[in-house]
Amino acid sequence: MIYVVGSGPAGVACAGALVEAGAEVTLLDVGRRLERERADQLARLRQAEPEAWDAGAVRALTASPLSPGHGARALKLAYGSSFPYAGEDTDLGAQRGTYCVQSFARGGLSTVWGAAVLPAAADDLGDWPVSRADLVPHYEAVGRLLGVAAGADDLAAHFPLYAAPRPAPPLSRQAQRLAAHLARHRATLAARGYVFGRSRLALRVEDDAQGPGCRRVGLCLTGCPYGAIWSAGDALTTLIASGRLHYRDGWKVEAVTEQRSDGEATIVARPATGGDAQRFRAERVFLAAGVLSTLGIVLTSLGRYD
Repeated sequence: MIYVVGSGPAGVACAGALVEAGAEVTLLDVGRRLERERADQLARLRQAEPEAWDAGAVRALTASPLSPGHGARALKLAYGSSFPYAGEDTDLGAQRGTYCVQSFARGGLSTVWGAAVLPAAADDLGDWPVSRADLVPHYEAVGRLLGVAAGADDLAAHFPLYAAPRPAPPLSRQAQRLAAHLARHRATLAARGYVFGRSRLALRVEDDAQGPGCRRVGLCLTGCPYGAIWSAGDALTTLIASGRLHYRDGWKVEAVTEQRSDGEATIVARPATGGDAQRFRAERVFLAAGVLSTLGIVLTSLGRYD
């Protein structure tokens, strides 16, 4: 059995690729979700046209776009909830001069992201151990997974579209005026090293087999009621429904140890709600628990973290 740890974009992409290759995969995850009451309100909105929405439900899901706080400590909420973020159960410890966040949500921080996506520019990869050419097949796979809404513009010369794009969303009047103004000054801007274009968004603009498209209800920043903004949680639901992925939520992985006798690994995990550790035997383990959580697992596994 192959295990993947974490259900954010990296974990879901990894699990999906393994499943596509014919592997039997189990995904371990804390898997926190939107609270039941809010989820029920959201489901009612999703099943109705905007003009038939219950005003009280809309207020409940959109009234607080940010968590209480000031400056960098205010967190963007999803449907009025802070469920995407680790709370008192965070294991980051005290931070000085930084304000990093950790997610234990099903779908990770993609449950609350802005969905803007671009590949790295070739110049930015100059001192990396891999080139952009090395990344092309992986950018293509990510493009197919996300379904990027994009238009044809000058950005393509520097940030290629590696997969067939979805239609771009229509521009607002303000954005149309800005685009026209930039176009009139294209040559001047180019001479000064400026390139412009439309945003690339992991967004479903039109209805398709994966769900409804954007209805232009203006709730992007508080959470799309129709799920048109790509989320790893939705992609995970599709994988689970295929019957080819075993999803085990409620588990927080602490360490991974290798059994030298047979080359397999042992995953040490505890119930997210507390309790004794349990061990899972794995042929292979892919860690995709987010930058900070993955680092914590690796350091604990190596005995270099106290």
